[in-house]
Amino acid sequence: MAPSTALRMEVLSIFRKLHRTRQKIFSGDALALVEARKTINSEFQSRRSQTDEEEINKSIQMAIEAEVVLRKTIVQAKLVDDNNEVFKVKIHPETLRNDNAKLKVGEVPGNIRNDS
Repeated sequence: MAPSTALRMEVLSIFRKLHRTRQKIFSGDALALVEARKTINSEFQSRRSQTDEEEINKSIQMAIEAEVVLRKTIVQAKLVDDNNEVFKVKIHPETLRNDNAKLKVGEVPGNIRNDS
């Protein structure tokens, strides 16, 4: 039996959300943008023929979790000074900051410069 229209809309919604998150997180990094696009498209394409609604719901949940991980845990770092090994880190407002890092927005420990 074919999946319901509502389920199809949910799949399309998380597909688009993953791509929007990819574009935000990897902006300015052409290689990462292309590779993330390929991965997202490949994962969805590999599940395109699924008809079991339970399996589709599991795939949707996995995609939702992947989007959250991508949005909250991925940061971009760019080497700005080879001699001092200084990196420019692109941190988004939603980026998780672990307690052990003791970082607050605008706080700069050691050789890390926060340009968010």
